[in-house]
Amino acid sequence: GCGMTGKLDGKVCIVTGAAGSLGLASTDAFLAEGAKVLLVDRDEVPLAAAGKTLARYEGRFALCAADVSDAV
Repeated sequence: GCGMTGKLDGKVCIVTGAAGSLGLASTDAFLAEGAKVLLVDRDEVPLAAAGKTLARYEGRFALCAADVSDAV
């Protein structure tokens, strides 16, 4: 629906800052295109809320509370 083509079928995306508006919009678009997504955010409460927002994609995403700002 809505012009989505499944371009990302079989792909896995990792989205950092996933609980923010840009991260959530990106995640929604990736899921709509068929990807599986790992949502990463340092704030657990907004991350859990993002998971509830994306409930229609249950089984196609996972949540991970982590701060990757100093990971590299």
